[in-house]
Amino acid sequence: MPRPLWLCCLAALLPACSTPMAYREVHPPRALPARAEGEKILLRVDTPTGERLFTLRQLEALRAVEYRTEHPQLNKTFAYQGVLLSDLAKEVGLQGRDLRLEAVNNYGSTIARRDYEDYPVLLAYRADGEPISMQNKGPLTVVFPTHAYARRFPELKYGAQWVWYVNKVRTP
Repeated sequence: MPRPLWLCCLAALLPACSTPMAYREVHPPRALPARAEGEKILLRVDTPTGERLFTLRQLEALRAVEYRTEHPQLNKTFAYQGVLLSDLAKEVGLQGRDLRLEAVNNYGSTIARRDYEDYPVLLAYRADGEPISMQNKGPLTVVFPTHAYARRFPELKYGAQWVWYVNKVRTP
């Protein structure tokens, strides 16, 4: 016997109700400002055409998104804001490639293309509306959307990919 239409509609809606909203857009991309004299470079990106340098103001000009999730090493929840790795990869011509994110202490992790293209993996520069402090793993940190995709990004496997003090992006 066929299912009633209302039951099919309810079944289609339930999965959406069980997954929190992955992220919200804070603002669309803006014109990239020129680097001001003396402005600190936060991020170096090796691209096929050479190195791209980004200040905080320039990163903030890219499309910004935000979501709340727990930092696995700090055991603390923040509303993280930053640029999606997919948007950054597109901006610098690295889309479709795995990305290696490295920290000032040379620690690094490779983020698979399928992870950052299919899910909102973030290069965050704000936590709870403030620049991320060194104590909270800033000024740039990789954030995985575990609030919405805990099964996809289990801490045991992905906890070490939360690179903090990020200062470089390249292909592996």
